[in-house]
Amino acid sequence: MNGLLQIPEHVAHEREKRTAKRSFTRCYLSLFFFLLFVEVLVVSVQILGLLFLGEDLTVELLANPYVQYGLQVLIMYILGFPFFLLLNLGMQKSVYEKKKMGVGSFIVYLLIAQFLMQAGAMISSIISETLYSIIPTGGSGESVVGGFIDEVPWWLIIAVVVVIGPIFEELMFRKVLFDRLSVYGDRLAVLISAVAFGLFHGNIEQLIYATAIGLLFGSIYAKTRNIWHTIFLHMAVNFLGTVPGLIASNSMEKIFELSELGSLLTEAEAASSVFHFIIIALISILQIGMSIAGLVLFIVFMVKKKLIPEKRCRIRLEGKTLSRCVIANAGAILLLIYCTAQIVLSLILI
Repeated sequence: MNGLLQIPEHVAHEREKRTAKRSFTRCYLSLFFFLLFVEVLVVSVQILGLLFLGEDLTVELLANPYVQYGLQVLIMYILGFPFFLLLNLGMQKSVYEKKKMGVGSFIVYLLIAQFLMQAGAMISSIISETLYSIIPTGGSGESVVGGFIDEVPWWLIIAVVVVIGPIFEELMFRKVLFDRLSVYGDRLAVLISAVAFGLFHGNIEQLIYATAIGLLFGSIYAKTRNIWHTIFLHMAVNFLGTVPGLIASNSMEKIFELSELGSLLTEAEAASSVFHFIIIALISILQIGMSIAGLVLFIVFMVKKKLIPEKRCRIRLEGKTLSRCVIANAGAILLLIYCTAQIVLSLILI
């Protein structure tokens, strides 16, 4: 099947305009109610813990990384995702023929994603530091994500952050939302799903690079219509964004421990210190090299317009109808208010 029901593109008539506004509103509301559903369950767990276990034991349990990640998987994915899916059932969606992506293309896109992640993280860091300096109640600006991950067992991070998370997030944003929004244009679906993906993370640290990577993943999905491509790319990006940092952090800790011994270092300990230093250097070189290669490829692909999806849609929205569907509706406003509040709170409470 080459296109959505083989129906040619056309400007929306009055009935389709009303349907489009309902569809966009419903997509936004499904994400809003999903986030609210997750928040309510999290608060409920905390309240039940306080009632039945007491404050000390509840705080101790919720600080345990196994409990935290276990609750994340249970609440967001096992309970939350089916709820999100239910809210989107029955909506019209686009159906296009799937296309394969070769290993070479996968590596190229991974390098571009690496550049977008590093560049986005740098921009986010600058914005964060600026905001922390002007928000009186702000904290130290220390990365909550990085600080927490350093205390979690590696296998648990890989299981949840590298494997489980990407599967469900790609299904949510690049499958459920994208397929329904792309009825009104692939480019529009790429933009909205990417911004929603960035807002979904709920903090300024991840907002920019998650949105940038969302644009890339959306463009890839628009070209291939194969969700497994973006799932595997998402896994690879999360792997590169966590595991090398953990290895470097572990090596840095070893170097600090050995440096405290000073002249008491044995030959084996000195060799170990050099080994860990080499590991850190290699990781830095690898990340910088991948980012530079990604930047070059990004520029080349943008010049050749290879990252821009085709102007493909079934129903074209124009003028006021487009603005009403995309942002001037209750669903968009509620989602934006909620996510903005989460981002502001993340700045204040760090």
